[in-house]
Amino acid sequence: MRSKLLPGRGDAGLRETSFVGSTGMKLSPSACEVITVGDFDQRCASSQLDVLLKSSRLRVIRVALAAGASLKEHTAPGELLVQCMQGKVAMTLPHRKQVLVPGQLIHVPDRLPHAVEAIEDSQLLLTIVVDS
Repeated sequence: MRSKLLPGRGDAGLRETSFVGSTGMKLSPSACEVITVGDFDQRCASSQLDVLLKSSRLRVIRVALAAGASLKEHTAPGELLVQCMQGKVAMTLPHRKQVLVPGQLIHVPDRLPHAVEAIEDSQLLLTIVVDS
């Protein structure tokens, strides 16, 4: 597994984790392969981004944010579903602020600017349908 700091992602200091094979190439699970998302009950010691699936049209990403961490305004490269799995986050959208708690998800249209702030230690599951 490799980790790299993601630039321009606010003050969360997110690290992207990807699985790397023996040849040094990034791996993504094959179609119909089970992906272990992980334990959403564990506390967030730091902020981290884990790419769980990356295909030509789909991204599934687990984001852990420590309380007080934020992602400055940005856009996603396609339609986005943000599902809160643990904690509480505030999403700032162009016309409103929306708080998400476990069991809730929000659809963010293609390239709509948004920001995220962790009110509590939080974990989010992101699904992005990438533009073709």
